[in-house]
Amino acid sequence: MSYYLKIHRWSGHDQKDAAVRLAKVFRMQGARAEEVLWSILRGDAWQFEHPVSPEQSEEACAYLQNIGYLVERVRALRRPEKQAMEKKAPVESLKP
Repeated sequence: MSYYLKIHRWSGHDQKDAAVRLAKVFRMQGARAEEVLWSILRGDAWQFEHPVSPEQSEEACAYLQNIGYLVERVRALRRPEKQAMEKKAPVESLKP
């Protein structure tokens, strides 16, 4: 099972440092991390687009919470398009 990480808000004194650390955790450009932080400060939640393992999500949550972020782990459900592909018959079985 994997999880998405969703950030609801941040509180602290050093926005620049919070953005730098956010960029490091999610491997994003600094400018993008600043945009995400500003969005969070406006009251919007932000969710990382890739699911992460339970171990990584626990570690990231603990780290982010220590620097002022309110983080939620959201259980990743299987993607509908992947489920649809799994229901299709294998190509080999369609050959005459």
